[in-house]
Amino acid sequence: MALARYVAREFKSLFGLPSTISLRKVNFDAHKQGRLLIAKDFRLRKALENLDILNNNRLNFGLPESLLKRNCCKHYFSRGAFLAGGYITDSSKSAHLEITSENQQLVTEFSKMLGQQKLGSKTRLRKTFCCLYLKKRESIASFLKFIEAPKESLEFENNSVVKDIRNAANRLVNAETANANKVIKNAFRQIKEITDIENQIGLAKLPRALQEICLARLKYPEASLAILGRVMNPPLEKSAVNHRLRRIRQIADSLK
Repeated sequence: MALARYVAREFKSLFGLPSTISLRKVNFDAHKQGRLLIAKDFRLRKALENLDILNNNRLNFGLPESLLKRNCCKHYFSRGAFLAGGYITDSSKSAHLEITSENQQLVTEFSKMLGQQKLGSKTRLRKTFCCLYLKKRESIASFLKFIEAPKESLEFENNSVVKDIRNAANRLVNAETANANKVIKNAFRQIKEITDIENQIGLAKLPRALQEICLARLKYPEASLAILGRVMNPPLEKSAVNHRLRRIRQIADSLK
């Protein structure tokens, strides 16, 4: 409604045309839309021609090309299109900017114009209306700059950086948790194999190198292979520890 009131004021200021505003339901997103009603007036035709809505007695459903020759005009038109039918969502996983209209030709030509400005957008049909959308955060931030909304663009970019850092931290925590769970799972399996060998033939029957790794694993049940190697005397590389534990597993399997 605020945008409709602004347009009504501008119509009266520029063309001297009084208008009334009403609300109507639109099919997309179950929203209500402001509608500007202008009574029949001899000045209306001139206004529509000046706005490139009426051209040679025919309605122009596409972009008003005559009004978009300068970049500044393209900025203002894009801003108006976004205010009239656009929104942005920014979840933790993705961002989405969308501008909807019942005028498919207008949306298609608008998308081409944005493409010429290096703001690649896509369009798609949804039942009775058409939408233009941007998915990449960089593209959305660039669009906000294009419509001369630097404050909103900076805020959007800052939020994106915070979310990227948070997502990276979550991935790191998840990876470390998964790795810790794997270490513990393998350690308990190795302890069971060592216990089986002890119960059936005794650890004394094993070579000295294998006895030492068995005793170290029993003493440090939750240690990773790297830590287990560091507590050995002399210290062992991770690959050497893994090799000895594989030999323990082979012996335990042979005793089953």
